[in-house]
Amino acid sequence: MTKDDLVDKCAVNAVAWAEVTHDGQAGYYLRWDDPRSDTPADKPDIFIATEALAQQDWPTVYRSVVQGRDVRQVTRVCGYFSATENWNASKIGELADRHRGDYSLGRT
Repeated sequence: MTKDDLVDKCAVNAVAWAEVTHDGQAGYYLRWDDPRSDTPADKPDIFIATEALAQQDWPTVYRSVVQGRDVRQVTRVCGYFSATENWNASKIGELADRHRGDYSLGRT
């Protein structure tokens, strides 16, 4: 992967990047700007040396940056599946207020 490829992919996938020197090595700091979180602890930086970047592809780099935090939450309402990422605050509150229960039929 080249620097131009990295810059293009970062722009498309909401990954912030900076060209830096870390411990004497030239490379890039990358951070995924998760729109669902404003906590800096939820947005760790990773460093990729220039030599290492040349040996990587974008899916590998992206997985390293996101680290499993890019998870879509889906819920089932009335038999239909719906992504919750675009719900408003009231709908999210209703989801949080729902109770899970044991609705299995007992033996008679």
